[in-house]
Amino acid sequence: MLDNRDKLISQIRTRKGLESFLKPPSFDILRSAAVRGPVIVINQCRWRSDIIILLRDTPPSIIPTPNDFSDRANKLPEQLSGAREKDLDSVEYEDALYSVLKELYELVGRPVIQRLNELHIPEQNRVFQSCHY
Repeated sequence: MLDNRDKLISQIRTRKGLESFLKPPSFDILRSAAVRGPVIVINQCRWRSDIIILLRDTPPSIIPTPNDFSDRANKLPEQLSGAREKDLDSVEYEDALYSVLKELYELVGRPVIQRLNELHIPEQNRVFQSCHY
């Protein structure tokens, strides 16, 4: 089965414009995305998660995350969607939204802002975010 998958991927990569199909982008391509401002990459996995800040002219800055990062992050969409089923104008939904945004700030916002300050990135600088589900 794995051989079939590899053969199919190889066939796809022979097509014009698909040479890099399912290959990770090169670091130079990622760094070029940071021309106008920092790029924040969140690598989330149950075994290890990191927040990576890419800047144009410096090596990446890695922000370690708590051991329970993935579990906490995975609960956020469930929490919000459960409250959405009731009523978007309800107190329950507002409470859930507040809770999710607070947790997101604690997991990602605070450590990123702190690191950007340490890197002397001016406030109000443009930040690009990359998400992968």
